[in-house]
Amino acid sequence: MFEAVWRIRLVDGPVPAIISALALIAVLGLVARTPRGRRKITLVAGVAGAVAGSILGWLLWNQLNTFTGTSGLSDRFLLAISLAGLGVLAVIVSDSRVRRRWIGVVVATSVLLVAGAAGVNIQTNQFPAVGSLVGKTVVADLSLPPLLTPTFRGDPSEWHQPRSMPLHGRVGSIRIPSVVSGFSVRDAVIYLPPAALVAHPPRLPVLVMLSGQPGIPTNMVSTVDMPTILDRFARTHRGLAPIVVIPDQLGMAYANPMCVDSPLGNSATYLSVDVPNWIRAHLNVMNNRTKWAIGGYSQGGTCSIQLGSRFPGLFGSIFDISGEIAPHRGSAEATITAAFGGSADAYEAAKPRSLIAAGAPFADTLAIFAVGATNPKYRRTAATLESAARVAGMRTVTIVAPHSGHEWPTVGYAVEHGLPVLCRNWGLE
Repeated sequence: MFEAVWRIRLVDGPVPAIISALALIAVLGLVARTPRGRRKITLVAGVAGAVAGSILGWLLWNQLNTFTGTSGLSDRFLLAISLAGLGVLAVIVSDSRVRRRWIGVVVATSVLLVAGAAGVNIQTNQFPAVGSLVGKTVVADLSLPPLLTPTFRGDPSEWHQPRSMPLHGRVGSIRIPSVVSGFSVRDAVIYLPPAALVAHPPRLPVLVMLSGQPGIPTNMVSTVDMPTILDRFARTHRGLAPIVVIPDQLGMAYANPMCVDSPLGNSATYLSVDVPNWIRAHLNVMNNRTKWAIGGYSQGGTCSIQLGSRFPGLFGSIFDISGEIAPHRGSAEATITAAFGGSADAYEAAKPRSLIAAGAPFADTLAIFAVGATNPKYRRTAATLESAARVAGMRTVTIVAPHSGHEWPTVGYAVEHGLPVLCRNWGLE
């Protein structure tokens, strides 16, 4: 009964517009309640708050990269109008005549706080829909096709689609247990292309994809709509596309175990042992390392280059979307203390460049680096890592998303343009 409610979008569509309108009404209402003698200073406080909100959004997202995104019009407006209203409140609550109308002040304050939170949420995408506020996933449980069904034995390039093949792939969530690592995880998301859903499916390549931090595996579905991109590709390639597995590399939305084994959790073992073991046991996949790729966005992109370089016998391709130059949890000192036992050498060895150098030479590894054109910091990082990968023997490809920065539209563009590169490498044409 509540399914329609759980699926109401919070980061796009009418909800942000409604919240913006209510916040603007709240600010105007507060100004209207201000005694005439104080309206000038109230207006000054409101304008100052709006300017501060715009600058704060620009600093947090575009400069300090506190969140995985570049602030846009809707989220920056929400933050600006929220701080404008709070600036007005700071002036008028000192007036006893206004304080006596406390109900209106409380309501206006609540609306403004919600507006500020909505602006942050649009960028972090932590709560993409109403259901995510109460832990309800927007992705249904996955029903896996049986492995016991005889499969097509040839190469996918020789496969002919049956008439009974579905038009769309299947998406669902499922728990991938941490049998070896003991890492605490949330449900993974799996995409099975149309060719994987027929009676005699071919064995297919695998793309292990990681969301950013803060984040949850469903971000790749609810924000990027990766299944639609994959379906489009499959529609023109006889139903063929990779099987995509989106595991939880974080454990919790704001946790960051940095894809290493440490007191923060054995994230590396989970992703390099538990997840591959589960994939082989439950999905019709090709077992050749050249048919496996690991990718991700932001923190997940950093993980992809770490794990792809560290385990070349497992992953033959790397898809790094806006990854970072090094894993981190705050300052370098805090990171070293939290995850590396105080050893600066261990931290240095876990950096992508160090892992690339340690694994060289790479005979047949493909590395795709994708980045947004409007974020110079991540463009420099991508260029640095691409150069290191090329020197180490990897075949490299760079994708630059126009008109976007360190944000989800970059991910969508990267997947759209990186998928054909991966599939050509796999022979899915």
